Amino acid sequence: MEKIEAIHSDLRFPISSVVNTEILEDTIHAVHGVRTLGTGIPGYLAIGSYRDIDSTTFAVVHHKKTRGIKITLKDEVYDALVIGFDDPESIAEKLQILM
Repeated sequence: MEKIEAIHSDLRFPISSVVNTEILEDTIHAVHGVRTLGTGIPGYLAIGSYRDIDSTTFAVVHHKKTRGIKITLKDEVYDALVIGFDDPESIAEKLQILM
């Protein structure tokens, strides 16, 4: 369903493009900009591409997942990924090990 909502199939990024990870307590409000592709209901759902003045973010955030992670990227189509997770610390830890 998220593939349909995001209007994307598989997104893949090399670990070498990951610059930083940040734990988010209020994931839905970390998504900024105008939705260019995907599905969104302000304050409730953000799935797809969001563009603001100087960055493009890909988000997968549902209202039931208030916590999540922001992954900052370099040299990619997206500058950041914002994803809702129940346990964002474990994802951040795994990424830090791989970086």
